[in-house]
Amino acid sequence: MSEVESVKIEKIPWITVGLSTILLTLISTIVTPLWRPPLYNVYGLGGSAYLAAFISAPIIMIALFAFLEKISPSLRTRIDKTSITQTCRWSEALYKPLNHRIGLNRFIPSFWAPSAEYLKTVMTGGPFILSEWLPFIVFWSVFSIGVYLFFQSIINIFRYTWIDVESMPFPHAQIALELISSLHERTDEKARTRKFLILGLILGLAFYTPNMLNTFFPAFPDIYGWTNSYLYVTWSPGTLQLPRAFPGLASSIVGLSCFNWNPILIAITYYAPLNTLLSAVIFYLLFWYILPQIAYYSGYYTGILSIMDGSTREYYIGRYDPFKNYVLLTFGVMFGLAVFST
Repeated sequence: MSEVESVKIEKIPWITVGLSTILLTLISTIVTPLWRPPLYNVYGLGGSAYLAAFISAPIIMIALFAFLEKISPSLRTRIDKTSITQTCRWSEALYKPLNHRIGLNRFIPSFWAPSAEYLKTVMTGGPFILSEWLPFIVFWSVFSIGVYLFFQSIINIFRYTWIDVESMPFPHAQIALELISSLHERTDEKARTRKFLILGLILGLAFYTPNMLNTFFPAFPDIYGWTNSYLYVTWSPGTLQLPRAFPGLASSIVGLSCFNWNPILIAITYYAPLNTLLSAVIFYLLFWYILPQIAYYSGYYTGILSIMDGSTREYYIGRYDPFKNYVLLTFGVMFGLAVFST
């Protein structure tokens, strides 16, 4: 006679979920506008490491739970809190909508935001006018829901192949998952993992503290040269200006722009499959070096070899004809290539 095993289903801690969501949203709203470059690129609680969008808040929360074992012993509770943190921080943008696209205002429909005249009155304590805010609120609410439905539909299409069959790792999620499992499972293997994680946290803190202190307090020495050196991009810590570092090569190679020494970016690549890394390197060399070089000899990118600022070179190749590489990164062409090539 077989024994019937009883499975205890943990209930969702709605009170904890609600309070955590409110608290983190308030913190995000208050803290984000106060960050200045390069704080939000590395030391913000939201998307750090620039385009890698590595979110530090969930990792900090998970590590904090290790010291709150008696208060929050449940794995389910840990995952719920981590998910809330992840969601709140993803909803925090590094930039306000289109604020870095000066000159596009005349093309933006009125429902992007309340009118400038009304906002001037608000800044001086003017009245709340619902008709000014309603189109703005409705548009962004519908937009957010639409984005969610889009990604949810994509997940439903590819989930079985990517997750169940291929078991493709997602670097950002893999880090959090490994940290959660190492804190929850009490095995010798996980104990060793915890030691390495703690060591990594200590080394990471020690590495970034000098640059953080220099960012907050300019009188503190710029040990790495990330903030005040002519060779580095000041608003993106660890980003080396290749044209300035190698002026001889910059006078003949169009695609020579920037290289980031940020350890976070390097560490994340260790979670990617080797074939993915190989594809990334090949297509990077193709779209950022080989094709732009051919285009230069065909009459495009006039004067680019005289530009010694790496981020400006990147902007030229990304924004202008003939390839407009930013389209591949920003407007879904790269996503389409990935989908239709599978």
